[in-house]
Amino acid sequence: MIDPVVRLRVDALSCGRPVRIGGENPAHVHRLLRVSEQELPPVVVHRGTMSVVDGRHRLHAARLRGASHITAKVLDCDEVDAFVFALLANRSSTTLPLARADLRAAAEHLLRHRPQWSDRRVAAITGVATRTIARLRTLLGDQSGARVGRDGRTRPTDSVRRRELVRELLLDQPHLSLREVARSTGVSPETVRAVRAGLRSEQGLPVVSRARTGTAGPAGRAIEPMDCADLLGRLRNDPALRSSQRGRALLRLLHLQVELRASWAEIADHLPAHCHDSLAAFARQNAMSWRGLAEVLEREHAS
Repeated sequence: MIDPVVRLRVDALSCGRPVRIGGENPAHVHRLLRVSEQELPPVVVHRGTMSVVDGRHRLHAARLRGASHITAKVLDCDEVDAFVFALLANRSSTTLPLARADLRAAAEHLLRHRPQWSDRRVAAITGVATRTIARLRTLLGDQSGARVGRDGRTRPTDSVRRRELVRELLLDQPHLSLREVARSTGVSPETVRAVRAGLRSEQGLPVVSRARTGTAGPAGRAIEPMDCADLLGRLRNDPALRSSQRGRALLRLLHLQVELRASWAEIADHLPAHCHDSLAAFARQNAMSWRGLAEVLEREHAS
């Protein structure tokens, strides 16, 4: 929360943790000296430490002018959230953008102080690629068992633990839909479907086929749910695929499909409403293409 604009004593303010690892830019400070204070935006000060989180160059210029007070807004939050505010404010700067090394250092700082935040959340704040965030997390030795995403939901990182959560929820509330369970546990609907099929098998109940969703094998035979990650693992172990360029390209494509399947629910939750119809149509066309491929392969296998 930011308070209205106030006047604060310059000598009462300090500089908090910098988002620029090289500190202030002297040339930029001198440019600010040629601008009147009335033309500059207020600095932002963290209430708990009275440190400037946005406007370090403006504070330095005020000190060089010999000013006793400076216009400011006071930010009421913890120090990490204050750092995030400073980072986002400086990332949007057009006069003095952050260097890549600054962004990487900021990502490391957040991973140390907010290890529970997901890679995507840290990437969105810092502008660093998600894969780089994951590598930094590994280098820092993070062993936390859960992540908090941008939507505020906590999800376990251990896939085995995720399946256990799905199983517990299905046993406790069997009436829930696949999507409801998926959203509650942070897994894909396909994972929920596989766990539910396993439970029904254990209980001696018939496994519900996917025929009603349009997935069927040759001659209309319903296909039982299968774990795509397991299928991909088998294909990866096939030398005939790994030894050819087309085979390796296919494995990369299938790997991307498996990775995305785990994120569809989260992606759908954050899509702009005006894109829903177009993307739904694209998804249907893509599904038809895959089904066409399945039918061709099944006919060739049967012949």
